Amino acid sequence: MRFLRHFAMILMAPVLLAPVCSSDSVSRSPIETNEQPWVVSMSPECPEAVSWAANDMVRYLDAMGLEVALDDTFDEPTCQSDRSSVVFVGDGLSDTALDSEEPTDQTYRIEEIRCDEGRLFRLSGGGLLGRQYATYEMLHMLGVRFFHPEEEYVPE
Repeated sequence: MRFLRHFAMILMAPVLLAPVCSSDSVSRSPIETNEQPWVVSMSPECPEAVSWAANDMVRYLDAMGLEVALDDTFDEPTCQSDRSSVVFVGDGLSDTALDSEEPTDQTYRIEEIRCDEGRLFRLSGGGLLGRQYATYEMLHMLGVRFFHPEEEYVPE
């Protein structure tokens, strides 16, 4: 009997401790997609890791059935009412503004600016890893799920 009680406690520990040990201090709302075209912008001088993240964003938005284009530019995109834009901040494209006084390489921020029907998402990070984290967090907010390197879910 004692063995069963210990076994039950071991099985229940992750369920009981999950809310206490959770590192997600900010609850993110899902992002509603609409029929507007999407534009993903990055600096022409961005590192290869940021370019990969931007291309992943384009690939998943396209897989969701959305019209999407990739734009290499030094001109900071503005919020426009006829589209949704994703901007990878840094490397000559806008200024990085993080909430933390001393951001680490893993620190990231997703900022949403709305204008009429349009939206501008600014993805910034304390380093390359932070911008990659921002990318996949935004994809998660759009409904994309990564279960395994060979298994994922992309909403249509």
